[in-house]
Amino acid sequence: MMEDVNQSEEKSGEKGLQAEKSAPASQNPLAQQAAVVQTTTAKPIVWTRSDQLPYGLLIENEAREIVYINQSYCDIFEIKVAANALIGQTIDKIFEEHISRFDIDETALEQLREFIPKRQIVENFTLPIAEDKVIRIDFIPLDTKGSENWHVWKFQISNKNYASPQNLKEIEENYWSIIEKMDLGILEVDTEERIVRAHDRFCRMVGYTSQELVGKHTSELLLLDAYTDFVNAQSKTRVEGKTSSYEIPLRCKDGSIIWAIVNGAPIYDAEGKVVGSVGIHYDNTERKRLLNDLGLAKKAAEAAQHAEKQFLANMSHEIRTPLNAIIGMTHLLYDTQVSAEQKEYLEILQSSSRILQNLLTDILDISALENGTLPVQLKEFDIKGLLTALHRIYELQNNKKDVEISLNIDPNLARQVYGSERLIYQIVSKLLNNAYKFTEQGKIELKVKQVQQTNETIAIQFEIRDTGVGIDEDKLEVIFEKFKQLPNETGYKFQGAGLGLALVKHLINLLGGSITVYTKKGEGTRFIFQLPFKKINFVKSEYQVPTVNTTQKILVVEDNLMNRKYVGGLLDKWHISYKIVTDGQEAIRIIENENFDLILMDIQMPFLDGYETTLMIRSTQNINQNIPIVALTASAMQEQKEQALKVGMTDFLAKPFTPKQLLEKISMYLSPSDTHEMEEQKWQYHPELDSVYLHELYGEEWTYAYEMFQTFRDEVLPEYTHLTPLVQQQNWESLAREAHKLNPPLAMVGLTSLQKYLKSIEVQLTHDNNPEGIPEKINFFQTELSRMAIILAEEVNRLAFKTAAQ
Repeated sequence: MMEDVNQSEEKSGEKGLQAEKSAPASQNPLAQQAAVVQTTTAKPIVWTRSDQLPYGLLIENEAREIVYINQSYCDIFEIKVAANALIGQTIDKIFEEHISRFDIDETALEQLREFIPKRQIVENFTLPIAEDKVIRIDFIPLDTKGSENWHVWKFQISNKNYASPQNLKEIEENYWSIIEKMDLGILEVDTEERIVRAHDRFCRMVGYTSQELVGKHTSELLLLDAYTDFVNAQSKTRVEGKTSSYEIPLRCKDGSIIWAIVNGAPIYDAEGKVVGSVGIHYDNTERKRLLNDLGLAKKAAEAAQHAEKQFLANMSHEIRTPLNAIIGMTHLLYDTQVSAEQKEYLEILQSSSRILQNLLTDILDISALENGTLPVQLKEFDIKGLLTALHRIYELQNNKKDVEISLNIDPNLARQVYGSERLIYQIVSKLLNNAYKFTEQGKIELKVKQVQQTNETIAIQFEIRDTGVGIDEDKLEVIFEKFKQLPNETGYKFQGAGLGLALVKHLINLLGGSITVYTKKGEGTRFIFQLPFKKINFVKSEYQVPTVNTTQKILVVEDNLMNRKYVGGLLDKWHISYKIVTDGQEAIRIIENENFDLILMDIQMPFLDGYETTLMIRSTQNINQNIPIVALTASAMQEQKEQALKVGMTDFLAKPFTPKQLLEKISMYLSPSDTHEMEEQKWQYHPELDSVYLHELYGEEWTYAYEMFQTFRDEVLPEYTHLTPLVQQQNWESLAREAHKLNPPLAMVGLTSLQKYLKSIEVQLTHDNNPEGIPEKINFFQTELSRMAIILAEEVNRLAFKTAAQ
């Protein structure tokens, strides 16, 4: 306490008298320091230095009169007089005049008064003087032989949270107790990673006793080999005085592995040197296992999601491809002369294919919405025109029910808005379809009005009201769930897959709106939703039917026979010149030598798919390197559309498409022309076929010719393979019978030469009963038939296109 005083004394060169100290005081450093005070009371320079001490110093004699007091004492107790003015006064008087204003605990004061009669050294006595402040007091009685006894007081102000030295051990014990209760394992090691101390909780974590751990290197018992270098690196950072947190596995006594989160910090000695480190370990094994399980579950979910996407893409292709042919052929048949009965069949076919197409679209849209991949294409569009068209469509379809379908549009509604025309069409169409499905008689009303507007935006409210069967209130939440349907009064479900309203709600939410339903069983239902739009000043232009330059040429790359037939039939009908190939390799070969103005490219094909073929065309020097390429994709997945554009395709057209959609797409890339329609050239069969006989047989009945050629190729041709085994068995009777049976079909496809040749074999075996030379003749026949089979396959394709064009 009095080191500064001693130093001042030494610097002044003055020697102090050594006071004899009583036994209690001589054993304490404070007493040793204070003894100097007794010998230096006459030296002003010492007291001057004492005034500069950061704590209050007061010395009183046996009569309790102050013989010295420094200014710091006055500052601590906020005494507004000079320190020298207090010399000679008693502490009790000073307290009464200057300190009584403090809120000092009376019990603490009584303890303070007992210091003098007991004449014992007291350190760090706490005297509270305010809510958050205390005075720390040291008291030293100085007993001298033959001289007056003095009392030395030291006063230091601090906050209440200050811990005295005698309480540090208790605080430390409480700290470790708290750590143990927090389930944290403490391990102390030296700078060589040798264990110095292992606390109880850590021992329980790893299964060792403290005696088994202390003195051992951590790598011997606890660390896995793979983590030794890592822990050594952490130890080096401790030497640098750094802390860190990390996670490592620890090997337990029983061989099991636990994962621990470690917070490491350096341990310092009294001189500030790092002598080791302490690690607080939290057992994270269960959480680690949970995270691993979650990681596996996440991977499984991602794999399932990928599988779902792949399944949907494949399903889209496999279903849309034949569906495209069905819808396309229906359109072509509508352009032919059909009877009333045939027209009814076509309407059923068209309706069924439309239902299937809508179902497929709903499934793909729901999946895309849930994956966040549904494209929202915003553009300017005529919302009044869209709603009018929808109303007209449902009016025209309404020929089987006594239902009035009305449209009520707010006259103040802006005609042109900026939004997603496709999604608005889907939402309103599905709600109208839902209303029509559940309304047998009465009225369906589509009511649209503008409810809010600013300079740039408007809010439009749509209401679809019907007088149908209505819905029970307890079933309202179910109607927006996927694949959920409510049964009708007879217990049977209405037509549909239960996706329509679920998709409606998803789409409305996607566009920033919400939907509400009001209903009463037996009285009808009202669906109301509101969506935001941007206003656009736009003058609508008249729609023009596209025309294309019929002198230009299109390359069609398509592996599916029915799609080739459909597209070829449409191009023939429009008198557009084209060439069809069945795979990407063939397309690559033909573009090297022949000019085209547009390529219609299928995506999924054998050998080279549409992506690879496009990359080859775009990446190699050829005369068709930069012409437009339109993808004919049977997948509606956004990823495939984006991939098509990424590899260099110009545009895409999703299957199934209508003739109008195909013509519009073609017109975007072929320049308009006033060229007269090209006259159809007279049909000619392959030169190696008997054209005269075939024209006499079929005339212009191309459908009949196509059916016969197709039947021969698919069903009759494989039967000729039975002839060779009969020759090998020398079963001449059966061979003659088969030759007789298989003879006529050859003429039906123009193979009259082979028909006559096979007839001669039959005659030789039956009339002449002579098998000589028959094996050679059958071998020749099979060779020729195999060669002609290739020609017949080409002829089937040509007749398919010819049939589609009629």
